[in-house]
Amino acid sequence: MKLGAVTYNVLKDWDLETVIKKLEEAGFEAVELRTEHKHGVEPSLNAEARAAVRARF
Repeated sequence: MKLGAVTYNVLKDWDLETVIKKLEEAGFEAVELRTEHKHGVEPSLNAEARAAVRARF
């Protein structure tokens, strides 16, 4: 079993770097990034931006 989170409640107010840092510190192995939150990961990102996000994970 893997511990994961969803950017639905508290995480919605965190930028992407904070989401990754805090979840790594807490031992989480997965995250579901909901749209329209501060992290800025949206379906409208271009290929280069998606690749940059993917590289962070």
